[in-house]
Amino acid sequence: MRRRKPTGPARASAGGDAIWREVAAALTPVIGVLGFDALFGRSLRAISADFPWLAEAGESVRDPLAAFERVLARQAPAAAAAAQAALQRTFAQLLDNLVGAALAQRLLRDRVKEFPLARTLEANRER
Repeated sequence: MRRRKPTGPARASAGGDAIWREVAAALTPVIGVLGFDALFGRSLRAISADFPWLAEAGESVRDPLAAFERVLARQAPAAAAAAQAALQRTFAQLLDNLVGAALAQRLLRDRVKEFPLARTLEANRER
């Protein structure tokens, strides 16, 4: 059975979801599944003041990424894009604090081709 391409608000989240799965795959060998889930969940909670609809996903202990995908799919494209950008900035800052920008960039470089996290980590390093 062929999967249909998402339309409407779901389309805004479709590409971002795949990228977060790549980030998880790149980081879990180093920080583990629970480590990634904790970091991702903390990032969601940190930005939920600006995006209250993300609070539900941030509270998910078992799989915050799946919860994020569900709530993001229900949002308008502009809101989804803004949340993605804020989440990427926050996640990058927390990851930098956890393992350092150099290691984070090395871990993500080969696995995550089109994720602006590397640029965010670089910008954090220059501050």
